[in-house]
Amino acid sequence: MKLNKIFKEDIFRHIEGVIKADDETNVPSEVKEYVITKEIGKKLSEFLDAYFESKNANGVWISGFFGSGKSHLLKILSYVLENKDIDGIKLGDIFIDKIEDDFLKADFKKAISIPSKSILFNIDQKADITNKQQPDAILSVFIKVFNEIRGYYPKHGYIAEFERDLDKQGLFETFKKKFKELTNTDWEDGREVILLEKENFAKVLSEVKGIAYEEALRVLDGYEEKYKVSIEEFAADVKEYIDAQPKGFRLNFFVDEVGQYISDNTKLMLNLQTIAETLATHCKGQSWIIVTS
Repeated sequence: MKLNKIFKEDIFRHIEGVIKADDETNVPSEVKEYVITKEIGKKLSEFLDAYFESKNANGVWISGFFGSGKSHLLKILSYVLENKDIDGIKLGDIFIDKIEDDFLKADFKKAISIPSKSILFNIDQKADITNKQQPDAILSVFIKVFNEIRGYYPKHGYIAEFERDLDKQGLFETFKKKFKELTNTDWEDGREVILLEKENFAKVLSEVKGIAYEEALRVLDGYEEKYKVSIEEFAADVKEYIDAQPKGFRLNFFVDEVGQYISDNTKLMLNLQTIAETLATHCKGQSWIIVTS
């Protein structure tokens, strides 16, 4: 018998040497083959106890040396807690089947029964390099990824704010449809070159909102002038999003390489701490931040 025949999985398949947070290529196999050691199982049990009960604590710091599996664990948790479906495969169910400890298995069954959305990202990939030295740099990244999962423009916050307000008025889908009819371009593509599409934008907005064309031309300029980032407003926005979801819903941020991004910048550390505390105050344990360092 050849040695490769004694293994359950194909040992000649491509295996990534480094786990990447934003790579979904091999996620089902990554979850299926994840090894839950006794130490990891113990820490996961402690985390779930807090996840179920705590109304104040809402942060997890996964630390360790390079290659110790921080990003791997972060990625697994993000998919399992959401019980994400990839190609008809429920990742939470796969993970639960692997667990041997009955108590931990029961805890994870309870965890995946809670409706949730995981936002997983590498902070250095999502960050705007020119803003990294600013004290609110981390907040800007959180706002960016939050806008992205809601279908709002992640690159410019003022455009995302315009889209959010239009959405609240129940006009966003109509606006996108009308924009497509007029320009033969999807709004998601048109907003990338909004300065070139400003006249068409104004025509559509004036029709959808019933305002003068000249007024519609000035709308985005007004949003840009007034736009500012605020931790308090971000947390309130997250709370509003959570309240619009099924009862008990959780919105969790899984942030890779935070320690490397922050380095010795104490202002960035304070920014992250304040975001976590403000989310805890507003969302009462329904929005967690899990990071690696």
